Amino acid sequence: MNHKYKLYPEENHGSVAFPALYQCLKELFQGWPFPGEAWEEGPEKVKAHFRALTDRFGFEVPIPEEFLIGHAAHGLQRHEAPDEAIKLLELCLTLYPESASAYEGLGEAYEWKGKVEALKKI
Repeated sequence: MNHKYKLYPEENHGSVAFPALYQCLKELFQGWPFPGEAWEEGPEKVKAHFRALTDRFGFEVPIPEEFLIGHAAHGLQRHEAPDEAIKLLELCLTLYPESASAYEGLGEAYEWKGKVEALKKI
């Protein structure tokens, strides 16, 4: 367990808990948010990030289904990046094979690319 010592001279015994707890939580969860846009970085970077969190915290930190779908949708709709969205959605389907949202997004991405024939395979 890592620790840091910090004085809060502007606080007293009754008020020091609030800034100390806030600082503690910031330190504890440093690195938790994904750095950047997953649709841009790709599935390997996403897997590496969540693997690093798992190693750091000592318990399985799964890649959330909503994270993958949200980043894929953002890449597709805001950045017109269907190839990147497809990669994230395919990863999502390997982790969550029953995900209706991932299938819907994959269909939208293939349709965006004009690959209607690929839709028959999913």
